Amino acid sequence: MSHLDSQRTTAGALLADIDANASALGPAWGTPLVSFAYPFGRVTPRSARVLGERFMTCRGNRPGLNGRETDAANLRANVLYGGRFDTNAIGRLIEAAVSTNSWLVFYTHDIQDNPSPYGCTPGQFKQVVAMSARRTRILPVKEAAKLAAQATA
Repeated sequence: MSHLDSQRTTAGALLADIDANASALGPAWGTPLVSFAYPFGRVTPRSARVLGERFMTCRGNRPGLNGRETDAANLRANVLYGGRFDTNAIGRLIEAAVSTNSWLVFYTHDIQDNPSPYGCTPGQFKQVVAMSARRTRILPVKEAAKLAAQATA
């Protein structure tokens, strides 16, 4: 709700803010919130423990693949920001995920013709989706996490 930095707030304040967010979004969303993105990508051991108990998955901003030893309270996630958009690097990342039977999380903040510094264009986003779809299934994080948990059980 307030985009609190988990490195600079107490666990109680963080949970209260998440409760306010759920109250505001719950009726519109129509389903419980099961995933969390750490504001600013900042994760502490305390926030990972507290929020890992609350959400099915949480993600920071450590790039890379999620595989058999994935920490669901601190998933690796890969940025899609227009100013840093590298088609070749994204393609290599997708190929690495396929070859190691891992999964990827991509994130951005906005998708529009003139994105913020933290967003990408519709064309860039479509390119990532198309590249991914050619090599693997595209799933919501919740579904990917369920499949990963089943594979390690």
